[in-house]
Amino acid sequence: MPHLLIAVREGRVGGAERLVLESLPTLEAAFQARLTTTPLPWESRSPLTREDACDARAVLTGRTEVLYTHLFVPGLLARLARLFGSRARWVHAAHFDDYAALRLGRVREWIDRRWVFPAADRVVAVSPRVAEGLEGLPGVRAGVRLLENAIEM
Repeated sequence: MPHLLIAVREGRVGGAERLVLESLPTLEAAFQARLTTTPLPWESRSPLTREDACDARAVLTGRTEVLYTHLFVPGLLARLARLFGSRARWVHAAHFDDYAALRLGRVREWIDRRWVFPAADRVVAVSPRVAEGLEGLPGVRAGVRLLENAIEM
C-alpha cells in the first residue's frame, strides 16, 4: 500500500481542514495515510491533531510516495522539498481566488502561481470559482482539476 502524507496548516478548522477530515476515511482505505500539521508559532492546536500526526519536517524530508498539501505554508514546504530532491508525487489543493483579501495577498499569489503550482504534479481547486481563476495558468503540469470543498462557500 503506498504511503500518503497529507499536509495542512493547523490552528483553526476551516474548509481545508474539514476537507481533510472528511476525506481521511476514504484515503486511509487506499493509502497508508499520515497527517502532518504545520502550525505557526502563535497558533493553538486544532482538532486535526492525531496520535500519528507528524510535523513539517515530514514534508521537507520527502519520505513518502504521495504528498497532498493544502494552503500556503504546506505548499511552500513541499516546493522547498522539491528543491532538495523529493520525488514524492505531489498534489496541491488551491483554496483562493481572491488573494487581495489575504494578508500579504500579492506576495502569496506570486509565490503560489509562479513557484508552488507549477512545481506540483497536480493542482486541484476546491470550488468552480477557484478552478476558473486558475484555468490556463502557465506552467501547471496537468491542468487544474476540481475537488469540491467540504463546506459550502
